[in-house]
Amino acid sequence: MDAQQEHDYQMSKRRSKSLEGTKPQLEALLAAKRLSSPEQSVEECLDPIEAVLKNNPGLTREKVVEMAEKLGF
Repeated sequence: MDAQQEHDYQMSKRRSKSLEGTKPQLEALLAAKRLSSPEQSVEECLDPIEAVLKNNPGLTREKVVEMAEKLGF
């Protein structure tokens, strides 16, 4: 085993030790995120025009439709 392989091996052992016991913390963070983020309907996720309007509040629906038609969507 050369020096690089030895280093990689030691770092992987150190990393696995540093992650021990973090699963409950991660699960708590994920649960908090689920509770804080609003549920989106399937239609809302699939409507690209609504997504564009949500991310670009200065645009109007008509402008978005016009841009989409110019680009061939």
